[in-house]
Amino acid sequence: MPRAKKTTTRKRKTKTKQAELPLAACEAEVKPTKVRKRALVDALVWYDPGQGEMVRAVAQSAGLRAIEAGIAGEAKEERDTPGALFADALRITDIRHAIARTEAKVIWITSAGLHGREASPLEDEALLRTAVERGAQVCALEPTPASAVDLGQRPVMWARTTPSLIEAPVFAELRECLGEIGAIRSVAVTGRSASECGSLGARLFDAMATVHGLLGTADRIDASIVPPGATRGVYRPPSTALRAAQGDVSAHLRFSSGRSASISLSNQAGAWQRGVTVMGDRACARVTDDRVDLVFADGHVEDRGEIPALRATGEAGVRVIASQLRRAIDPRAPLLPPMDAKAILAMCEAAVLSARTGEAEHPSTLLLMAGGRR
Repeated sequence: MPRAKKTTTRKRKTKTKQAELPLAACEAEVKPTKVRKRALVDALVWYDPGQGEMVRAVAQSAGLRAIEAGIAGEAKEERDTPGALFADALRITDIRHAIARTEAKVIWITSAGLHGREASPLEDEALLRTAVERGAQVCALEPTPASAVDLGQRPVMWARTTPSLIEAPVFAELRECLGEIGAIRSVAVTGRSASECGSLGARLFDAMATVHGLLGTADRIDASIVPPGATRGVYRPPSTALRAAQGDVSAHLRFSSGRSASISLSNQAGAWQRGVTVMGDRACARVTDDRVDLVFADGHVEDRGEIPALRATGEAGVRVIASQLRRAIDPRAPLLPPMDAKAILAMCEAAVLSARTGEAEHPSTLLLMAGGRR
């Protein structure tokens, strides 16, 4: 019997090391490097019940100073109230009035708009446009707008959706590897989080954006959504509203080119995890939030990128959201490649619709309704 090939790991080649500087005559001559403190950015935060601890932790890590804070609906516990979490911030109850007059440089909305008495401010395009024109950076956990048809009627996403894997440094590293991977045959996206990190619709938007960035718009999508508690009672079809989606989703995507993708996600699974496997003709790429590995046909594995900051201790979801939020509000951050949000939203809505009808659905139908190309 032939002996199995041994799997080896090969690191990326590093640049030639420069000549080392001579050591100082004594330790007293060695001046410690000064660490610059990152300036805090004034922010308005608006969150859902149960999200407070996550919002505070992310704000601290991302360098946000909450000068105004409010909660959509009633807090479940005293420690989740804006007063307990953001003692120095002005307590707000009317989010629209607050956005219209705030002097905050960042408006961070993590609410999905399901707990308040009024519609989500993310649906008020005129309000968000006014804030952006005033110089504020609007960021949200949820896709904004949440419908391809809405985006067709008002073709601008006034709020930056974070976290999004296609905007992370690790995805830029993956793009650089595409030549070594070869023609992509299939993509598999997995992810899980706790509900406070966003709706299932938010996780789906992130996953569909990843698939679209690698394969384009799907031809057909067959999906299933299992809402929380579905195994303990009578099954109820999921809502067709993207931000209302909760639970687990699995989907299979077919492309007219013959390629395929699979998605398996949950926002009811606690610890954060996000990963992508890209199968190509020459290599397979394994991608997580902090690294890219290439697995070649001869068995060796090559580490092609690592984000050390995301290896630090602490809750993974907080680290990932804070990292991308920090990049989103940094005016010095490099410009991101354009994103076809309308096609991505059409893919999300096709998956949600498929879960409700039990049939495969076509994103092209939703694109036609939104005034997009077929």
